[in-house]
Amino acid sequence: MKRGEPEKTKLEGYPPLDRIVDQAVRSGVTLEVCEQSCMFFGLKKQDLIDQVKIVGAPTLNDRILDADGILSF
Repeated sequence: MKRGEPEKTKLEGYPPLDRIVDQAVRSGVTLEVCEQSCMFFGLKKQDLIDQVKIVGAPTLNDRILDADGILSF
């Protein structure tokens, strides 16, 4: 979810990733990124797309346990 990357990410047979992200957000999907992963990769909030919320690992663990499904990269 690094700023500028969704526009560059294209897979044959699929719409560009930035369009998929926009559609997901408009549909109510929440995009959350692990704070510890951001620290590991040296990423700050301003490095990420606007739709992303940085959350701690315990929050993500709770989301995973409560979710019907998850998507992780």
